Amino acid sequence: MSDNNVGVTPEVELLPGLNVYKGRCTECKKETSSKGNPMLVQTFEIFGHPQDALNGMTIQNWATMNTKTVAGFDRQRESLGLAPVGGKFEQVDPLDYKGAECAFSARVESEEQKNEVTGETLINPNTGKPVMSHRRRIVQFLPKQ
Repeated sequence: MSDNNVGVTPEVELLPGLNVYKGRCTECKKETSSKGNPMLVQTFEIFGHPQDALNGMTIQNWATMNTKTVAGFDRQRESLGLAPVGGKFEQVDPLDYKGAECAFSARVESEEQKNEVTGETLINPNTGKPVMSHRRRIVQFLPKQ
């Protein structure tokens, strides 16, 4: 584990910083966001990476479907080899995504966990250090051409 990832567990480790990966959509389902917007909840699995430990690692992605997200949503579809929908989200079938492959940039993002009532940072009583949460995040889907 590199010094850039101190505290990052093997379950969330990617290469340090922002990097490019090939991925395959293994799961996709329609849900409703906390703001009431329809969205796709997707799981992407990394494959074909020269570092074997990264192959099979999964990253969760949430793709919101509303008028503000049309360009980004269509960019993801094109990256996966799917036709853009131009805001006609009723045409979106989650089954179209399953097995589709793409390239994307991703990184691990870390943040201090906070008490949801007081807003205070949680402190690990064993170490005296803030409790951190880590999650893999797809930053950008890359064009096929």
